[in-house]
Amino acid sequence: ATRRVVAGWHLESSDRTLVMATELSPMGMPAGVDLVDATDESFLKLVCLRNGRSIDEAHHYSRIMGRLGSSATGLRLGDEAVAFAAVTATTSAVFSLAVDPGQRRRGVASKVMHAAMAWAADAGATDQFLQVLATNEPAVGLYDALGFAVAYEYSYLQPSDA
Repeated sequence: ATRRVVAGWHLESSDRTLVMATELSPMGMPAGVDLVDATDESFLKLVCLRNGRSIDEAHHYSRIMGRLGSSATGLRLGDEAVAFAAVTATTSAVFSLAVDPGQRRRGVASKVMHAAMAWAADAGATDQFLQVLATNEPAVGLYDALGFAVAYEYSYLQPSDA
């Protein structure tokens, strides 16, 4: 549904983004998930591929992750799944989790998320958050099963057609 909020702009309810958070506790790193340099070119190309982005966009990820330095890591489960995680003080964030479409609904994302949570807890984080489109029901269900809860949600204003 579309809701007009100010002249010339509207909110698209289908574009709602959920910010979900959980408390972390120490846990073991799951087997098979590798921690990799978040700026490694081959990893960034796989991130672009899994997220449906042009490989030409890898430099954007590299620049952002490079600025985070050692407080960021890449997570990789073969060629099946990738994600980024970062820690600042006691808070961790997970970004760009993506799974090969042929590997979905097989526990791959859960394994990568457990690795992100374990890495962050080992790095001193006590809380972790992520963002997900509200319409991505399988992902929202996974995060809920992992103990994440919606902290808040937001939508972007879209220009209305004239």
